[in-house]
Amino acid sequence: MQNPRLTNRRQFLRTAALGVTGTAILAACAPAAPTPTAVPAAAPKEAPKPAAPPPAAPSPAPKPKQVELRFAVAYDPTALDFVKKGVTMVEAKFPQLKIKVENTPWADYWQKLTTDVAGGNAPDTILMVTMYAQEWLVKNVLLDLDPYIRAEKFDIEDYWPKMMPAYKDKQGHVYALPYDISVQTFYFSQEIFQKAGLPAPTADMSWDQLRQMAPQLVKREGDRTTQFAYDGFPTGWPLEGFLWQNGGRLLSADRKECLINSPECTEVVQYFTDLRVKDKVAPTPADATGVDLWNSGRLATRYTNSSVVANYRVDTKFAWDVLPLPKRAKAPDVRSCSAGGSYCAAKATKFPDEAWLFVKEFTSKEILGVVVGDSGRTVPGRRSAPTTLFDPTKPPKNARVLIEIAENAQVMELAETPYYTKVTKAYDTMLGEIYTGRKPAKEGLDEVKKQIDPILQGKD
Repeated sequence: MQNPRLTNRRQFLRTAALGVTGTAILAACAPAAPTPTAVPAAAPKEAPKPAAPPPAAPSPAPKPKQVELRFAVAYDPTALDFVKKGVTMVEAKFPQLKIKVENTPWADYWQKLTTDVAGGNAPDTILMVTMYAQEWLVKNVLLDLDPYIRAEKFDIEDYWPKMMPAYKDKQGHVYALPYDISVQTFYFSQEIFQKAGLPAPTADMSWDQLRQMAPQLVKREGDRTTQFAYDGFPTGWPLEGFLWQNGGRLLSADRKECLINSPECTEVVQYFTDLRVKDKVAPTPADATGVDLWNSGRLATRYTNSSVVANYRVDTKFAWDVLPLPKRAKAPDVRSCSAGGSYCAAKATKFPDEAWLFVKEFTSKEILGVVVGDSGRTVPGRRSAPTTLFDPTKPPKNARVLIEIAENAQVMELAETPYYTKVTKAYDTMLGEIYTGRKPAKEGLDEVKKQIDPILQGKD
């Protein structure tokens, strides 16, 4: 009998062998296992790029090229200080402008300007006045500002409109912009009226009333008059306002004939002559030589223009005030004609755009508020410009009448012609003879009309 353990071991080995063989056969007959898909290797990481530099700051805009403009003016030292303040303001706002102020005393200013222009050395920008603007315009000296005004739609309505005719040509083109307006005004010493026991004059006073009270305002020591009732004899540009008051006119409507010898005009000239020659209540030229009658307290009333206010505030030590000119019955609402200053550019300037920029800015309400308004010397050329004229802590109490007069005052008709210098020279010379009693009024005015008519008609 076989050993069961041996039999079992043999059976195990045989079975194991069959198992291996079967496994091999099965493996051979089975389909091949799919080849596993290779996982691609991860792409190598790029090294971090350096951070981009911050964008460069924008380059500052190039500074505009600076242009120097010569600015010709004629001011006293006080007024010149305010002008220089205005120039500094303009240069700060427009760094491309460098303004060279060339100041000449008034007495020499126009001759210097004439010489400079004739010599090809005209300043770029120029102080001008109503009286002479047309003369310089017809000489082709001034730059036409109208193209700039139209291109920029620049509003000129804020300038005193009744001043503008003096600065326009026949086509209505503008050649200058006003910086101030001057009107005729009547000043009185409150102190003298009080001492004379007279009420202070009012805006309703007439020239006839002034003449009636004048003897009470005069003081004499023997043959010498030490105090006068009135001073101020109409000549130059103010003459027209006095003629208008009495219904007269200096020029005909077409500006071709002088009417100074009309009855209305003759009556005005005779009135002022009588104050001096007949009534002896007004000073002669000799009385006023070398003495300031007003500031020395020897003058009760006077006519002069509105530009004296700043000086009176400093120099006049007594109480004073201002009124419109006294009335006349023939035209009670007419109190004054007007004149004034302006700024313009020379046609010959090499920098017309910059010259226009300066003229425009220097007559802005901000600049005029400093140059004219802060000085208090007269009414600014723009109605909106601020002014210290109405400072209640300073005289005159009635300062607002200056604005009221300016609102209604028309520019002198002679300023609308290019003949101001010749015409005023003719009639001022004759008026000097009449006002001193050396020539009868009617005779003298007849003579001067004959001199002026050819001038107006372009024959002289």
